Amino acid sequence: MSSRLVVNSVRHTGASADAITMDASGNVTFPGNATCSGTATNFGGGKLLQVVSTTKTDHFSMASDTSTEITGLNVSITPAASTSKIYLMVNVGFGTAANTYVAFNIKRDSTLICVTTAVSGDSRRQSTASGHVNGTSFMENAAFNFLDTPNTTSAISYKVFTSSLYASRSININRTNSTSDELYNQGVTSTITAMEVAA
Repeated sequence: MSSRLVVNSVRHTGASADAITMDASGNVTFPGNATCSGTATNFGGGKLLQVVSTTKTDHFSMASDTSTEITGLNVSITPAASTSKIYLMVNVGFGTAANTYVAFNIKRDSTLICVTTAVSGDSRRQSTASGHVNGTSFMENAAFNFLDTPNTTSAISYKVFTSSLYASRSININRTNSTSDELYNQGVTSTITAMEVAA
């Protein structure tokens, strides 16, 4: 035998306002200051807990085919729960010397994350993202996202690394390779943002 409670609102006997209201379609509304105690503290998960972001405005240059950290393009975050996920958004503006291919990677502390799976006998680089610049007066933009599961409540740091296909050709973060005073030679900013999302 089943039972049914038919109401359009719920209120504590000592309260001055309804705690829960329902319309004729069954949509439930909670007040903005509603809280939940006990073990069921999340209504379905996916809640955004915190956002931290770093914007790099200065320039960085390197010439190497070895993955090198882009100084100043990193972010630190301390998850509130070990079950939280960290959603990363990275945007990098870059120029190069001559006709050059550029690779980008992300590390969580010292651990490389978000890379393609290596194939046996394949010598191609395993990267998060890549880009190509046609010449010294041009810039390109690399934008990539990743949902990480760090499984920790300790402080962690996310860092962006880059490398050039040719060790002799420089990569310039936030500016063109050419520094001559011409309209198409320019500078930009780069950002990395980390958002903690509740499980």
